[in-house]
Amino acid sequence: MSRHLPSPFRALSRPSFIKSALQPLPWARTFSVSRPTRLIETSGFSEEQLEVREAISKICSNFTDDYWLEHDQQEKYPHELHAALAKDGWIGIALPESLGGAGLGISEATMMLQTISESGAGMAGAQSIHANVYATQPVAKFATEEQLNRMLPKLISGEWRACFGVTEPNTGLETLKLKTTALKDGVRRDRLARGTKRDVPIVTILV
Repeated sequence: MSRHLPSPFRALSRPSFIKSALQPLPWARTFSVSRPTRLIETSGFSEEQLEVREAISKICSNFTDDYWLEHDQQEKYPHELHAALAKDGWIGIALPESLGGAGLGISEATMMLQTISESGAGMAGAQSIHANVYATQPVAKFATEEQLNRMLPKLISGEWRACFGVTEPNTGLETLKLKTTALKDGVRRDRLARGTKRDVPIVTILV
């Protein structure tokens, strides 16, 4: 088993895990009297990706349909799911091990989000941590050492939440139409932003 997986799941025995991975997940529900089937075929995934799927399914089994119905109808954020994933280190699945992440890839992160969605949480559940997984990648790649050490540990632990804001006033959600640029200034050796952005009042720290 990979040393990269968050610690609660390193002790899973490989033979028993592989056997269970070939069966419908424990929270799988059916919508007819026909034979239960998985919503995705798992034969094409790596052993490590299947380990992620199994581990996340165990966490998601604690969140029932009634939980998601209540949160959907009352438009509530699933804080409990976020806390459970953060507790076991899954928020940092694709972030550096040196800062508390698991050091896995985007494919493993996508498997995690798909498994959350499949569990009954739908896109509401997956989106609750989506930005923490994907929007932190530019920080991991381009941030200074000071920024990495200040931001990523708090994001991985769940203390901070990440968000992705498309803040050009005339663009909406059509990200392919973004016009703002940040090009290197040859004289000052930093980046010069050109364009129009608007403030996001609920955001504490803007990167």
